[in-house]
Amino acid sequence: MKLLTLVCAMLILAGVCGCADQATQLPVPRYTLDMSTNNTAVKLKVGDYIKIVLKENPSTGYQWFFTTSDNPTNAQGIKSAVEFSGQRVIQPDRALTGAPNTLEVMVRAIRPGKIELNGYYTRAWEKNKNTDVSVKYYLDIE
Repeated sequence: MKLLTLVCAMLILAGVCGCADQATQLPVPRYTLDMSTNNTAVKLKVGDYIKIVLKENPSTGYQWFFTTSDNPTNAQGIKSAVEFSGQRVIQPDRALTGAPNTLEVMVRAIRPGKIELNGYYTRAWEKNKNTDVSVKYYLDIE
């Protein structure tokens, strides 16, 4: 019985260690951008990641939407120089009604080019997408 308990404990420990190893293999962003870095130019290499960190409050309907100056696929069928590779929402520390979340968006450089990455804080259903709250980052990918 003690041997079985020991084997189970070792398997659990191995599983925990395996999870920790996998977590350390996640991509590390070359830059972290936010509202304070609005209008910033950054140099990237193909394969680099950037992380964009912005506050949002979806309970009011406002969310961040992103576009690039080179469009996802242009008329010639050439893909954008970047791809959006994931996002996560971090809830506020305290459960306050209407408190803003933190949105983290990961973007990966996939081909050389110079583009603008634009973020708009707006409501999806509103016709006028020009909002007072926006961000713009200039990406130079080698």
